[in-house]
Amino acid sequence: MVKNQNIQSIRFSSFSKSLLTVTFFLSIIGSLFSQDQRLADSLEIVYVNGDYEEEKKLELLRQLAINHPVSEAKIKYSNELLALLKETDSSKYYYAAYLEKGNAYHAQGELPLAIENYLNAGDMALRNRDSIKLAMMYGSVANIYHEMGNVKTGITFYKKSIAIIKNNLKKKRDTIQLAYSIENLGYNYSILHKPDSALIYLNQSGVLLRQINDTIGLAYNQLNMGTVYAPVS
Repeated sequence: MVKNQNIQSIRFSSFSKSLLTVTFFLSIIGSLFSQDQRLADSLEIVYVNGDYEEEKKLELLRQLAINHPVSEAKIKYSNELLALLKETDSSKYYYAAYLEKGNAYHAQGELPLAIENYLNAGDMALRNRDSIKLAMMYGSVANIYHEMGNVKTGITFYKKSIAIIKNNLKKKRDTIQLAYSIENLGYNYSILHKPDSALIYLNQSGVLLRQINDTIGLAYNQLNMGTVYAPVS
């Protein structure tokens, strides 16, 4: 997992107004940070030359979709994987295909298509009874709605994600995910000019961040708290 790597303020007018991390859930999953051009090139050579056993084709396509750094190629291999899956029933591979299509469309700025594919991936996670992946997908959808300026819908998905994480809190990684989710929720309430709700959630995330000694997260927490008390115009 790449912790805190993608904390950014690119989409906002000032550092202090930045969301804790727009794509934290994607960094948890790791696919955007595991892209490897050399590995993708090697896998493509194997795939194009047909130098693989037929029963390995699903996994080969999955690895191509995950590791290819070019969004058009990610979509291509994800679609090929989905087409091949019509002949079988593997929700594991369906999840990967929809997730990578969502990542690719997100990278291209095709946000409605990204949402559609993340929700499809969430359906597969639900079918697999993988609550953590489902929470990640809801969080990713919430982040995109935030990017689109649809803060209210984003809050709805943050709350869905948080409820799932709370019910499945087992590891430090889950606490990190919960803290960042609550932080994002609090920040979105500040955007809606609901300071009381914003402070409730920002305080909650601050407590969790202190528990895990996440100094970078705490720095953003304090900055977001500052925007509630003294909003930047």
